[in-house]
Amino acid sequence: MSSASRCFGCREPSSDCTVPCSNSQRCFLRGLTSLDDEVTDRRCTDERWVRDLLVDGCLTYSGNYWCMCSTDLCNSGNFNSIRGFDDCSSNPCPEGITCLDTKDGFSCICPPWQDDCTYCT
Repeated sequence: MSSASRCFGCREPSSDCTVPCSNSQRCFLRGLTSLDDEVTDRRCTDERWVRDLLVDGCLTYSGNYWCMCSTDLCNSGNFNSIRGFDDCSSNPCPEGITCLDTKDGFSCICPPWQDDCTYCT
């Protein structure tokens, strides 16, 4: 993947921020809600569970809305460009399972903070 298509780990790509996240990292963006595209935090991460996600997507956790991506879709800061339609608002996953809203639908996942999660897709 060329550096032009990588996500940037700064609040807004600019002349001060031209270095993308490395190939072993993904970007994550945080906002207050899924309805508000105001990004309150953006950075690169090498957390394994985020790197192991096979698709870019968004989820609600601990009162914030988080999106993880490896491509330049994160650079706009627009959650809709990452997740498409809000497929998780209807709670399609079983109780206690986290919904990852993706561009092409959703996935039900067990993130590492859910110790009692045993859901398999």
